[in-house]
Amino acid sequence: MEAETVSIVNDLKKVTVNQVVFEAITNSIHAKANLIELSINSLNEDYDDFDNQFVSEIDVLDNGHGFTPKDLISFQRYRSLHKKHLGAKGIGRFLYLKSFEKVHILSLKKEINFDLENDVSISDSKKFFEKTQLHLKTPKDGYQVNKRNFVQSIKLHFLPFFQLINNDTEKEVVKITINFNGQLFTTIRSDDIPDFRESEFNIHDHTFKISYLLNDPDYTSGDGAYCAGGRVVSFNSQMESIKRFKAFKGVNFFYLLSAKYFDENLNDERDELTINAKRKSQKDWHSALSWEDIHSSLGEEIKNICLENGINISEQSDEYLRKAVDKAPYLSNYFKKNELMLSEDTLLKQAQKEFNDDKDKIRSTKSKLPSSEVQIILNRVVQAELAEYVFDRQKTINKLKSLENSNALEKEIHNLFMQQYTKDEVCDFRTNNLWLFDDRFMTYDKVFSDKQIKEIFPELHDHLDKPDILTISSNTFEKEEITDVVIIELKRPEAQNDVAIAESELLRYSRYVRTSDHSNIRIWTYAFISFDDEAKLALDDKSYNMIPVQGGWPIRYKYHDRPNTIINFIDYKALAFDAESRNNTFLNILKAKHYKKNS
Repeated sequence: MEAETVSIVNDLKKVTVNQVVFEAITNSIHAKANLIELSINSLNEDYDDFDNQFVSEIDVLDNGHGFTPKDLISFQRYRSLHKKHLGAKGIGRFLYLKSFEKVHILSLKKEINFDLENDVSISDSKKFFEKTQLHLKTPKDGYQVNKRNFVQSIKLHFLPFFQLINNDTEKEVVKITINFNGQLFTTIRSDDIPDFRESEFNIHDHTFKISYLLNDPDYTSGDGAYCAGGRVVSFNSQMESIKRFKAFKGVNFFYLLSAKYFDENLNDERDELTINAKRKSQKDWHSALSWEDIHSSLGEEIKNICLENGINISEQSDEYLRKAVDKAPYLSNYFKKNELMLSEDTLLKQAQKEFNDDKDKIRSTKSKLPSSEVQIILNRVVQAELAEYVFDRQKTINKLKSLENSNALEKEIHNLFMQQYTKDEVCDFRTNNLWLFDDRFMTYDKVFSDKQIKEIFPELHDHLDKPDILTISSNTFEKEEITDVVIIELKRPEAQNDVAIAESELLRYSRYVRTSDHSNIRIWTYAFISFDDEAKLALDDKSYNMIPVQGGWPIRYKYHDRPNTIINFIDYKALAFDAESRNNTFLNILKAKHYKKNS
């Protein structure tokens, strides 16, 4: 051996049992074998197809041309160039010793033993071996295999080999039989693969060949593989995230990508391409392509292929984005152009995560971000918070619609506007739904308790039969600074509605507010009822004005001079549609802003 075997093996990174098997089968194919028998012996013989098996021995038997004199010389030489034209690097056999203590080979009239202590020992045999047998024994680690997963990995790994064989009409079909503990498990055939279509694209001086399956039911992972020397080097799904191609979601596209550039940038273990995630120099296109360069061109090629087959990735991506925006327009600033055709659910999760991350950055006391960047993040979060509020208002409207269509209880409707039994507390814009009546009411954040009503409006408190909702809305608890009182008479949707009684109660409450030494206060009064023909006629008799509302009874209102208040009669459905029309203005602004940003 022209180099120290121990040093070579120690310099190799950890090797998997799959890599060892891939190397052995590859060598058989390079030896022109078309019948390859792989046998795995395990320590636990009582198992089913889904259990992991601890590997004790591996045997590979093939009908190739065997170890020729040139092969024997090459076997003893580190980094031999003997099979370089086939993608070999003269180092594969050392993978065996990285994983197993001993390697034993029988071929033609030779017996080869290979281990760390004795290096390579080649002796003549009295027996002629028509088939070459590779025997690996005494594993160094507790290697395990799952039969079904193991077989599938072999199928995927040798797809490029099989495709090349199938394209060459002079080559025979390759059959790989796989045995576990002496029992035949399955046979893999080179002609038992789908028909790949092919395409090429260039990145400056480098040509890349893509073999692909589109909408093949047996290859639904949407994965891809990078090939060099006629074999799979790595699968896209197994690469580091920073180097991985972000495959288009929702498109059943499986690809094999090969190039001379890959052949020239392959590590010794042949399980990784030595290509940087990004180019170190933006000027060096020809000799130092990055994964970013390759995947950018690959993505465009896949888009073109799909378009030729009636799949418009850009159009579908935009549709998913529209659906995501419709579901959460308040995250408008966190949605990005959907270049990968991600589903609306994935887009929503990503946007929500970025929103939460921004909030965490603002709250963090350990943040080292410059104040200017913090201010930008703060502005983005505040905009999203306000937009989220507008979106949540629509949920409230939908809840109101659902209550109107059911036998809703008074408590449910009451709590829709404001929680019952509210005590003196601050009520922010999220918990006050009085904007359903008028948007100006969303600005007030103080809700007065029974005790405070008694102190500020004693006449009202002494004669109060408790309207269904009575709230004093203001930005202060200071008696002299109170500006508004909102009084709502709430009736259950299915209750009998008496317009005269509701009007009388609201006028009486307004009068008592006026007599409490607050002549300049604004009083807003609402009767919240289910309209019917009788209610309409009664309001006509009292000369109530109308405000038409799409999808419901008109809002009826009338100014009453003495208590200086306007009484509004509102139907449940009319209130919902009126509030929705106001809220849709904000929702449409949010959506339009985003569509314009990403168009």
